[in-house]
Amino acid sequence: MPVLLFDLGKFQLMLGQPYEALSRYARGVENSTASFFLDSALSSFAALDLAQHKLPGLDWCRGLLQLAKAWRFDQPDPAGPRPTPGHAPLSAPVVIVTGSCRGETNALLHATILEAFRAYQGTILSGGTEPGVCGLVGNIQAQNGSSVRTVGYTPAALPENVQLDTRYTEHRRTPGHSFSPLELLQYWADLLASGVPRSEIRLLCLGGGPISAAECQMALAFGVHVGLVEHGEGTEVDRCLAEPPWTGHHGLKRLPADAAKIRAFLGLA
Repeated sequence: MPVLLFDLGKFQLMLGQPYEALSRYARGVENSTASFFLDSALSSFAALDLAQHKLPGLDWCRGLLQLAKAWRFDQPDPAGPRPTPGHAPLSAPVVIVTGSCRGETNALLHATILEAFRAYQGTILSGGTEPGVCGLVGNIQAQNGSSVRTVGYTPAALPENVQLDTRYTEHRRTPGHSFSPLELLQYWADLLASGVPRSEIRLLCLGGGPISAAECQMALAFGVHVGLVEHGEGTEVDRCLAEPPWTGHHGLKRLPADAAKIRAFLGLA
C-alpha cells in the first residue's frame, strides 16, 4: 500500500497537482510500517530532480518523507529540512492552530476559542498574520500575555495586503513567495530540533483550505493528535479527512464548538 500511494503521489506531481500529491505521500507515510518504504520513495526523486522547476511541490513531498523518518521511526535524515537559525528552541506543550485566514472568524467560534485557551500556558504555532485564524492566535497572545509564546511561520514575501500580526512573540520566515506547505515543514523541523515529544503536541483545526488539510494529514501521519472543530461549514479539510486512512483515525478527534471540550482535548480540563 505505501508503494502504491507514493507512486500515485509521483504521478500527481507530474500532472501539476502538488496538494493532491502531498496528500498521497502523507497517506503513504501513515501506511508505512518501516522506514525502508520512505527511503525507497526518497530515492525515486533522483530521477525527477532535473525537472524540478516544472514540478511544483516536489520539495514539499521530499521534506515530508525526510521528516517522517524522524517522527515515525526515530531516524533523522541529515538531508532533511533544517531548523530555523537564530531562534531559541520551542518548548512544550505545543498547540498548532490552523484554519481559514480569509476574513474574520465567526464571532461565536472566536469567543469559544479564546475561552478554551484562557488558562493555557505554552507555545502556539500558527500563520503569524492578521486575518482569520492567525489573528485569533494574536488575540490569544494579547489575552494570555507572557504565559503564552506565539510563533508565526510566514513566507519571506507576504502576499499583497497581508500584514504580520505584531502581537505574536516572534515570526519565522521561509524562502517561499506565498503561503505553502514550506511553513509546515519548517515548524516540524523546529519541533524536531527542539526535542518536543509527540505526546506534547496537539493540532487544532478550525476549517480551512488545502494548506490546513495538509497540516492535519501531516500531523496524523507523524503520530500527533488532531482536533477538528466542527462549526457547521463544509471545508476542504472536511473533504480530505473524510477519506481513508483519516476517517475513523484514532488520532483524529471531532470536537463541537464548545470551550470545555476543546480544553479537554488540549489537556486543560
